[in-house]
Amino acid sequence: MFHSIGWHDLEFDRLPVPFFSTAGVPQTKWVKVGMPRIPDSVISGVFYLYSSRDDALAGRNPGGTGFIVRYDGTWGRLPSHGNHFYGVTNWHVACSRGFSVIRLNTKDGGTDVIELGPEDWHFLPGKYDIAVVPLALDHEIHDVSQVSTHQFLRHPDEPGIGHIGVGDDVFMIGLFIDHDGMSVNVPSARFGNISMLSNPKATIKQSTGYMGESFVADMHSRTGFSGSPVYVYRTVGGDLGNDFFGYEFERLQMRSDFGDSFRGSVVFRGLFRLLGIHWGQFPEKWELHERPAQLSESRRDLIVEGGYVEGMSGMTCVIPAWHIMEVLDMPTLKDLRQPETIRAEKEYARQFPGAAKPEAAEPPAPLANDANPTHREDFMRLVGAAARKPAQED
Repeated sequence: MFHSIGWHDLEFDRLPVPFFSTAGVPQTKWVKVGMPRIPDSVISGVFYLYSSRDDALAGRNPGGTGFIVRYDGTWGRLPSHGNHFYGVTNWHVACSRGFSVIRLNTKDGGTDVIELGPEDWHFLPGKYDIAVVPLALDHEIHDVSQVSTHQFLRHPDEPGIGHIGVGDDVFMIGLFIDHDGMSVNVPSARFGNISMLSNPKATIKQSTGYMGESFVADMHSRTGFSGSPVYVYRTVGGDLGNDFFGYEFERLQMRSDFGDSFRGSVVFRGLFRLLGIHWGQFPEKWELHERPAQLSESRRDLIVEGGYVEGMSGMTCVIPAWHIMEVLDMPTLKDLRQPETIRAEKEYARQFPGAAKPEAAEPPAPLANDANPTHREDFMRLVGAAARKPAQED
């Protein structure tokens, strides 16, 4: 089985919180605080993308980052049966620029290359800068982890926990192009905070030409991080809207070091979710006093335009996770999941008669993509229509 990334993976410092039970017996709860250490189980959830098999094998000229998602259906419902794994990245990486070949780490210390073309990736034409591809993974070979769709941040209109706000901590894992590991994938992390929440009335033009909502994070990025997963988390003290440092109280009695006491149970309001996928940054121009003699064409970090240099502002754009879910639920992918879902449900029913059923098998949908005679034309039309946008893709 592949490891599923979750809250328990993050390694925090802990502080004691004293309280009393209803019978007056002193108790102590140890709570997680501060910035977490990011363990290998989270870092190994990403892969690198290349334009050719030879480049992937040699570890040269990587073009972006992707990550592995396990489709478990909608949050709050029983997981759908079957192992449905997907590679997720940006449309502008895998399709527009042609970095469509995946390189995964293996347990023997090497890599496994999955040779794909831009036409193998699935996307919603004219919409989000997101592309996905079904993957067959072997837990005895591949040294990877995955994030379940149940770990996705949900849309604010949906009920339940998991909503976030300005100031919440974020981090992303991806390709640092100047020091990427060469022979194997060695991802790096960048850290920051949410600066602006996504808002359908405040849209940003994406690589596909689509005007879509994005979270904006105060987090530096650069070439290679496009397609990286961005996670959001909250620890004790992280919610300024709560008087008791991110805790609610009910039924128990708590005592502070200052002699105050509060009655109530300890309910931690922390969270850890996939915020979304990083796709670009807002550019920023600085006046160029002395024009450099030469700039490498393979780097997009600095772009000379007359007397100015264009670089990255540090304001990173993140497409919300619920839009990734929308792509995973497109009719073509539902149709591809159906046979395995039906087979697994029958096996589950045989082994556990009378047990609760998971999400119902998805009904057949009209074939698209490979079976759609206009799929390639749609693909080429979108590639040609990619427009320059206010936010600079990495």
